[in-house]
Amino acid sequence: MGAGSLFIEPHIVVVDGCLARYSVLTVGHVGRRVMRWDELTWAVAQLGAREHYAVARGLHADSRLARMYTDFWAYPSCRFLARRSGRLSRMGTRWHPDLPGDRVSSFPLHMLYKIVSKPSVQKSPVARLQAAWYRSGQLFASSVARDLRRRGLTRPERCGFFGYSIGSLEALELAAEFGMLGVVDQMDAGRAHFVETAREAELWPGWAQHPGPSSEEYFDRIRREWSAASLVVVNSQWSKQAAVREGCAESKIAVIPLAYEGETVGAPRVVDNRDRGLHVLWLGRVDLGKGIPYLIEAARMLPHVRFTVAGGIAVNPARIATVASNVTILGHVNRESAKRLYSTADVFVLPTLSDGFAITQLEAMAHGLPVIATNRCGEVVTDSQDGFIVPVRDAVALAGAISRIDDDRGLLSAMSERALRTAQRFTVQRYVRELESAVRAVPA
Repeated sequence: MGAGSLFIEPHIVVVDGCLARYSVLTVGHVGRRVMRWDELTWAVAQLGAREHYAVARGLHADSRLARMYTDFWAYPSCRFLARRSGRLSRMGTRWHPDLPGDRVSSFPLHMLYKIVSKPSVQKSPVARLQAAWYRSGQLFASSVARDLRRRGLTRPERCGFFGYSIGSLEALELAAEFGMLGVVDQMDAGRAHFVETAREAELWPGWAQHPGPSSEEYFDRIRREWSAASLVVVNSQWSKQAAVREGCAESKIAVIPLAYEGETVGAPRVVDNRDRGLHVLWLGRVDLGKGIPYLIEAARMLPHVRFTVAGGIAVNPARIATVASNVTILGHVNRESAKRLYSTADVFVLPTLSDGFAITQLEAMAHGLPVIATNRCGEVVTDSQDGFIVPVRDAVALAGAISRIDDDRGLLSAMSERALRTAQRFTVQRYVRELESAVRAVPA
């Protein structure tokens, strides 16, 4: 390590561009005495309304939000118009009362690009999608970087940067240039997710179009974000394993579960009448990556159990048109309909092959539903306590877990009570504290 100032008091300083760790987090340029975590504010950048802006809201509640950047923010005039237009109604929800509008900057380039861009016919379906994500992320992150520079939010003793994968590279590179702390949240399992989806298309021919080869440019951008960041946040062990396989240093990764802030509205399930069949709910995108064929197979094994499948259909409609009579396919449902489904179901299933976290687990538990999931998503379920963990690609195991709850209604009630308590633990405040701990542990 080259020349630079080190302090007698325990701190983390930057010496020749490298973080030197003692015991209390500080960040800054060579030789500069800098502020601690408690005095650091953050610029947060995100495409879309992911987690209802939970990270920005959590930091704002702690008086640590310097600026939030997004692709679209529904200011009051937009919300007024959205209430009077069905086509704009969803856009009117792109805001949150916990975030003051004067702290938000929006760059609607991402949405505009999706509207005007024309996909290349030379690329595979998944590569076309990834190319659009790449370009919109690049436009967004470049806009964020310019605004950070313009506002002077580049002083490492005052501001850190937090962004999400694909939409952060240029801002992370700016943060590294100025010695700022840069954090990127890798939202999913990256390449592993697309590999699993492609494998499913081969295992279940005719269910969905094979996605074809991925875009290496897309994955290279992700790797460059990891490289530029001081810390890489993932939301599950599955995503961590996938990132390590792709070359991200394990020491750079922190696993922080997502936060859920919906009110706990359910009551423990009590179904004493064995003549009343169990009601199992699937709520989410209906595609191969989520494991829909395995649910359909499990339903065939349990003709006395009622299954409801709600979510946008992303498989061949012909494949789900002939499901067993105990399965109801609803397609896309709105938030109010989703709440009603949660309130009338007994058990929630998530036989996913790859999810960065799957917040629906917590939504279901907040309504008192035990959850049957795999180990390819966020670690929410405690096996045999508030649900079951089953192997991936195993319809028999999935059916067996459902049968155990169906055969023991006392177990259903006990799991339901524990599920309600589990949902209450995943708060925004907990997320911010875990983020703080991860930042404090950034290695030299």
